[in-house]
Amino acid sequence: MSKNSSGLFNGTLGSKIAEALKPSFQQKELKSWARKEAINLFKISKRQRDKFKTACVAVDEATGNLYFGRNGGIDKNKSHHNTVLFGDLHHPGVLPTKSLNKYPTPWNCAESDAINNALNSGAKLENIHIYTIDTTKNHFGKIKRSCVNCTVAYKGNIRRNNTGWSN
Repeated sequence: MSKNSSGLFNGTLGSKIAEALKPSFQQKELKSWARKEAINLFKISKRQRDKFKTACVAVDEATGNLYFGRNGGIDKNKSHHNTVLFGDLHHPGVLPTKSLNKYPTPWNCAESDAINNALNSGAKLENIHIYTIDTTKNHFGKIKRSCVNCTVAYKGNIRRNNTGWSN
C-alpha cells in the first residue's frame, strides 16, 4: 500500500475522508453532479432547467460521504423533513420559522437540501462541511455564499462552510 499526500494509506477510510474534506474535491464533485442534474432537468423542460440556480454538497467528516442538494430540493423531492432542521412538537429546529429574505421558505436553499439529506442518512450536524455553487448558465460553477436563512441556521452549527456566509 502506498501513502497519499495526507500521509494516510490509499484506500483507507482516513484517506477517503481526507480527500472528501478538500474544497477542491468538493468543487469538482459538485460541478459534476450539477451538470448531470442540469441535463436531467433540461430533458423535462427548459423552464425546469432555468429554475435550477444553486447546488450544494454536504460532506460528513466522520465518513467522507457526500450528499448533494439543490435549491427547492426538499420540497421537489418530497424529502423527509429532518427534526434537527425543522424541529418537532417539543424542540425547535435550527432553521428560522419564517424566511428572512425573499425566498418563499427558510429551507428553499441547496444547503438545506444537502444537509437534510446528510442528516437523514445518519450524519451529525456538527460534522458537516458544505460547498455551494451557482448553477445558472452564465455563472455555472462560481462559488456562492450562503444566504441569511442558511447563515442563521448553520453558522456555528456545522463544522465548515467552504464558500462563505452572508454578511
